[in-house]
Amino acid sequence: MYCMYNKTSGNEKTSYTVVLACSADGTKLPSLLILKRKTLPKDVIPLGFYVHIHSKGWMDGEGMKLWLKKVWSKRPGGLLKKPFLLVCYQFKTHITESTKSLVTKLKTHFAVIPR
Repeated sequence: MYCMYNKTSGNEKTSYTVVLACSADGTKLPSLLILKRKTLPKDVIPLGFYVHIHSKGWMDGEGMKLWLKKVWSKRPGGLLKKPFLLVCYQFKTHITESTKSLVTKLKTHFAVIPR
């Protein structure tokens, strides 16, 4: 007789996105965690992380704005508005007009890596 018992955590369909970035000198920037849920968690978020929610756990326009305002603009040299180069891959939320406008306001040159 053979009996199989599977125990799971119940989170098999949980998904999320983590946005990681660093500067050319190797300085790690705070991470953005995008959770698949409808409300922000009530847990204390550790230092070095920002949290955004999305119904599918993906980056969207609001997440991009949050990342630019909370992470990119506060990088070393960001508060001084020194010109920097931001390199992103070609994803629709990275290349919207509102994103490009915000990047320009932050005195950043924008380079997009094509598919």
